[in-house]
Formats: sequence, structure tokens, C-alpha cells
Amino acid sequence: MAIRTPLVPADRWLLLAAAFVLGNFALLTALAPPAHRAGLLALAAAWSIAALLLRAAARRYTPQAPAVLLPAALTLSGWGLMGIWRVAPQYGLRQALWLLLASLTAALLLATPNLLPWLRRRAFPLLLGGLVLLVLTFLIGQHPSGAGPRLWLGCCGLYFQPAAFFKVLLALAVAADGRQWQPRLAAVVLAAAALLAAQRDFGTAIFLVALYTAGEACVWQRWQPLAGAAGAAFPLGWAAYRAFPIVGQRMEAWLFPAHSPQHYGYQILQARRALQAGGIAGLGWRSLVPVPLAHSDFIFTTIANGWGLAGALALLVLLAALPFFAFRIGGPLHTFHQRLAAALGLYLGGQTLLILGGNLRLLPLTGMPLPFVAAGGSALFAAFAALAFLLKAGERASLAASSPAIHWCSRLFVLAFTLTAAATAWWMLP
Repeated sequence: MAIRTPLVPADRWLLLAAAFVLGNFALLTALAPPAHRAGLLALAAAWSIAALLLRAAARRYTPQAPAVLLPAALTLSGWGLMGIWRVAPQYGLRQALWLLLASLTAALLLATPNLLPWLRRRAFPLLLGGLVLLVLTFLIGQHPSGAGPRLWLGCCGLYFQPAAFFKVLLALAVAADGRQWQPRLAAVVLAAAALLAAQRDFGTAIFLVALYTAGEACVWQRWQPLAGAAGAAFPLGWAAYRAFPIVGQRMEAWLFPAHSPQHYGYQILQARRALQAGGIAGLGWRSLVPVPLAHSDFIFTTIANGWGLAGALALLVLLAALPFFAFRIGGPLHTFHQRLAAALGLYLGGQTLLILGGNLRLLPLTGMPLPFVAAGGSALFAAFAALAFLLKAGERASLAASSPAIHWCSRLFVLAFTLTAAATAWWMLP
């Protein structure tokens, strides 16, 4: 099988990504305390191996995919490694190992022939399998630390979170939309959301409903699910507020963090202090403001604190590039590949905005990881699987004119990321 000549911009973007990530690793290694240098070198080596592996796979199997997607994801993952190591070195090496495994999995997905047609035919059965795994977390779920919500499956130090993969499977099912199962898709989504809500994972439960309804609207121009979800949001939210104390605590932390500065509001207040301390240039390896879960839920705050406003805005551009080009691929919505790209754009962009909104106090905290950046093996696997599907879809689809629905969805995402950038500048400028 002949290999087409790769697009020149792809290698140029990858060289820029490597220069940024490895240059930052070199600078941090030079400035870091001696005890941290060996770990940083190991992280840089792991990232380099992952980048070379994915470059080789993308160059051979998806040379016509948009050139920006892979470099953006690799830059985000490398930046995430540095941010995680800065605040929680014990998680840095673990994240590097997950990155190697996730990149290997993505490369294998890229090398799989006829992958997307196979997934289209089996999208709903795969989603049902994901629902079964969610049921198992309700029955025999674990928490890696032994204390907390039991949202993981596994044992002996190896765990995975089914909800992370269920989001990608839901995007596949929305894009496939087989006539034989489409009426049952809403029931599966509601069942999954109910299971997660019963386990106090309200952020993921809300996101699943939002992803399904937004997918129906943007991908299929079916507005009834979105209208129904919007109408039910207030009464269901009020019921959850009255029934579950954690909902009230998160609302209080969001609206009135100063009322409980040592309890519910502590995380929000510390995140605000970390953003303000970062300023324009950032603190680098200097003393940082401690923020609970700075390596996962608040990784954006960690990077903004270390790299300053300039770094935070650059990170936002990279995060926005993924859904932007996904919508460009999916614009016409004529084929499954295009619909899948649009649905994955909703998944990546929507989850990103929910997390950034929580970090910047634009929205309540959701407890979900920032794609490609935050610590968490399951989330990293899911993000790289979504990237592989996007590259496969981009190989088959041309960047043609968008349908009206995708046009307006992409406009809304651009507006949301612009407001997020403005909020970041508001908190960080003197």
C-alpha cells in the first residue's frame, strides 16, 4: 500500500511542539532543586517517546488529517506533565507511564484498518457495555486511595474509571445514530446519569446529559432533547440541592466562598490567590500558593501560577484548537466521519469549558479532569482515544463549508473560550 506524502505543516507544528515542551523541560531541570532533576529528565524522555510513536503512526496512517491536532494534544500532555510534577511529583512519573500507554493505544487505533466503520456498526452495543461497567462501579466500585467515591474498577493498584470512556462511547453513539437504537439512546444516557448522581458524581452526570442533548442539536438538528433538558434543569437542580448536601456545599463554595474560607470555600479562594500570584510572567519553580487537588481538578490554576498570564492564554489557545478543528472536520455533517468529529469536538470542548469555568469561578466545580493535561490515567486514555478517532475522521473528511448547526455551535464555543480568556486576564492582571 502506497503511503501518501505527508503535509509539510504537520512536521512544522510537531517541531514547534517539541521545541516548546523540551525547552521548558530543560529550563525547569536547570532551575529545579537537584532532587527533582532526574524525575524531570524521565518525564521529558517519556514525552519524547510518546511524541515519536504518535508522529510515526499519524504520518503513515492519517497523513491528510489536520496538521494542528496531534501537536496541540502533545503540547498539552507535555505541559500537563510539567504542571503535575511542579505540585505533586509523586503523580508525575505515574502520569508519564499512563502517557506512554495511552499513546501506544492511540497508535494502535490509528493502525487499525476500517476502524470507524466497525465502530459505527457497534456504537450502541459498546455504549451498553459502558453502562454495564457503570453499574459494576455502583455494586463493586473502588477508590484508588481507599476513601472517596467508588467510581473505579480494578484491584492491586491498577484501576480505571468507566465514566471517562463512557463519554467517548456516547460521542460515537450520537454520531452513529442507528435507526434501530436511536429511540433508546436517551434512556441509556439517563440511566448512566442517574447511576453517577447516586454515587455523588454530579459533574459527570450533568455532562453526559449536556453532551447528548448538544450532540442531538448540533449533529442532527434535533432540538427537542436540548429543550427538554433545559426545562428540567431548574427543578432537578433544586431537588438535588435539597437532597444532597454536597450540592449545597458546592453552590455555597461557588457563590459565597468567603463565607467558609477554611471549609467549602477554601479551594476556590486558594485558586484565586494562585491566579493572582502568577501575574503576567508566572512564578516558575518559586514558592507557590497551595491549592487542593492542584494536579487534577485545578491543573489550569497550577499552570497559570507557574507560567503566568501569557502561559495561561497560550494553554487556552491549544485547548480551543481541538474542538475548533474537530468542528472544521465535521462541518458539512454528510458522513459518519464528519458527524463523529463534531461529536468529539463537543466532548473535548464541553468538558474543557466546564473545568475552566470551575477554576475561574464562572461555574460550580465539577470534579472532572482537563483533557490531556490533568492527572488521571483513565481520562488520558479516553482523550487519546478521542484524538485517534479525530485523526481517522480527518483523514477521510475535507475541511468544507459548515452546516448552519455546526456553524453556530462553533461560534458559541469561540465565544465561550473568549469569555474564559477574559476571565483569566481579570483574575491575573494586577
